[in-house]
Amino acid sequence: MQKPASTNGGKLKKSVRKDDGSWSDDDDDQTEVQEIPVHGSEEAPHDPHASEVAVDADGKKTEKDPVLFTQTPSAVARAKDMKARKKYPIHMREHVKTGGMTRYQSSSTSTLFVNSTPSAPDINDVLQSMATALYMHISSGHRVAEPKFIDIFNEEKYPISKKGNDTEVMPRIKIIYKFITTIFRVEKLPPECAILCLAYIERLISVTGLTLHASNWRRVLLAALILASKVWEDQAVWNVDFLSVFPSVTVQDLRVLEKRLLAYLEYNVNVTGGLYVCVLCVYLVCCVCVCCV
Repeated sequence: MQKPASTNGGKLKKSVRKDDGSWSDDDDDQTEVQEIPVHGSEEAPHDPHASEVAVDADGKKTEKDPVLFTQTPSAVARAKDMKARKKYPIHMREHVKTGGMTRYQSSSTSTLFVNSTPSAPDINDVLQSMATALYMHISSGHRVAEPKFIDIFNEEKYPISKKGNDTEVMPRIKIIYKFITTIFRVEKLPPECAILCLAYIERLISVTGLTLHASNWRRVLLAALILASKVWEDQAVWNVDFLSVFPSVTVQDLRVLEKRLLAYLEYNVNVTGGLYVCVLCVYLVCCVCVCCV
């Protein structure tokens, strides 16, 4: 038990009780206690970024880095869970149950582990599937003995960039994906436009026998995407809006490109619900297979 501290010269002294029951205020036994300033006072303003001082068992003082945001146990658990899920492909992350034995959870009548549906597709999955589908077509086109080309889509005659693109080397999926995402990000297009665009490219290949190649895939994609945006959206993107992405292309070039594409499609721009779901599901499965390999 300690007696209340007494003051002396602005300093606080702590009285210690001896073994015989008496109290001692001798200078040898007193312990000076510094006054703790109140936060917000002029003498010692509170600094939230000040480092803490820790004393170990040997009496050594070490400074600790200031902690601005203390993570709660639940936040630490969520971060650990997300780190474990990143080991799996994107389409499997929501199906994995971490902690203890890892197992896959399947969808049921009451629970669906999906991030994308035909009515509300995930734009990242759709664009990745679109890039994978185009890569598969281009890869097949480079193996064709007698390819068929159409001049209006030839990038050697009608370049879409001043730098010029390599029209002989087959592009990687990463390059195709970057090209697609740039257009969608700048023009703020919905994911449904990508599905319609793939449907029009498939229809163009089946009707004309066009060979998708490193020299024409960009112009084919651009033409199909312009048409898809006008079919899907009530307030479609104007051709002049694409000049912000392709400054070296003229409005006249885009108008002729769109007109020729419509002629090759025989002005059939209708996409039924069954075809829409078929294109979405088939290419999502293809994307999953390529990513897993």
